[in-house]
Amino acid sequence: MFVFEGVAGEWIVRQTWKIENEEAARILARREWNWEDGRPARPIVSLSHEGSISRLAVPINFDGAAGVYFERAIDSNRGHFNRRDLNFVVALVRDWDLGARKVEKSSSDHFGRIITKNPKMIEILETLEKLQGMHLTILLQGETGTGKGLFASEISKGNPGPLVTINCADLSESVLESELFGHVKSAFTGATTGKKGLFETADGGTVFIDEIDKTSRKFQEKLLRVVDRQEFKPVGSVRVKRVDCRIVCASNRNLGEAVKAGEFLADLYYRLKVISILIPPLRERPEDILLLADHFLRRFADQFEKPGIRLSEESLALLAKHTWPGNVRDLQNEMERAVALSAPEERIDPEDFSEELLARDTEAPGRMEVGERTLAEMVGSLEKRIIDQVLRECVGNKSKASRVLGLTRKGLRNKIQRYGIQEP
Repeated sequence: MFVFEGVAGEWIVRQTWKIENEEAARILARREWNWEDGRPARPIVSLSHEGSISRLAVPINFDGAAGVYFERAIDSNRGHFNRRDLNFVVALVRDWDLGARKVEKSSSDHFGRIITKNPKMIEILETLEKLQGMHLTILLQGETGTGKGLFASEISKGNPGPLVTINCADLSESVLESELFGHVKSAFTGATTGKKGLFETADGGTVFIDEIDKTSRKFQEKLLRVVDRQEFKPVGSVRVKRVDCRIVCASNRNLGEAVKAGEFLADLYYRLKVISILIPPLRERPEDILLLADHFLRRFADQFEKPGIRLSEESLALLAKHTWPGNVRDLQNEMERAVALSAPEERIDPEDFSEELLARDTEAPGRMEVGERTLAEMVGSLEKRIIDQVLRECVGNKSKASRVLGLTRKGLRNKIQRYGIQEP
């Protein structure tokens, strides 16, 4: 092992003549570090040669779970990756790393249980941070499994009172009204005593109403009164009660479309959408997939008391290329299953995942098919992909995109022009 001094001595380079794919995966997942004073100091870069294949593995940033892994066939025209290639990749990756670390720092300053490095998600967290402590109604929209319940839980931490949750899809209209508004004795058959509703229980705190799109128009009209005036009548009562609580509503469906279809009360929608948050699906957050996979791996390894479990390189590639129709919950379930079926110190291989996951055959975003391309061409292709993705996530805002990428606006413009990137 020797220290590579090409970029301020920041990288450790290990050069070997044999390397297993599993080892490359650990490097890319940031499992191996140079330790100084008990803390990880510098990531390891691996340059290796085995038979007719030359490999180069470089982490993109310090705290995430992504990296660049190149393979090149050795023939009469192209030899092994060498120190010059390494200089080029490390210098380029260091530029990417600066931008990635800016995003990670932003994420760590906000809601701790929401794990992300995605610029759009970070922007959402920054918006919600500004609203902490305010009793504003918030509408969360997003596909199933994107984490709306987790967002509601984190939002509630800004209020001193309790968080109460109700799922509208699970209950009939009459039960839903009784649960939220409460009821008086003899309000209906079987009501032998009065009952305090969730709004009253959550006074000073937060009420999370999930799947609000599944409610009737009659219920929506009653909810509108609570949203507008913070007051309601228990079922069977003529007495108005007042509360001071934050209301967070969630929907898997686009409520704007539901209003156009006449299936949701327009007045309630416009009242809710003052603060409307659209949580992106996991397929639009590719940089979060392996980060979340590692988080769930460690969580379930601790929960099931299975130390030393790790993901193989093939498993990392499989997870990274999956489209995750069930979003974060889908990924969590897959990791829970894989860890549960594995033994301590065992490697998780693709066959340890569900058949549904194995059936997918999409292109892995982190793996480059070499073909006849030079290293510079391969890196250029990856850089173009990253710039294009960040521009889309920043909705074409070049100032924001350049900050995320760690580039100047002029540098970003030059790269957009060089790669012929179509701006959103």
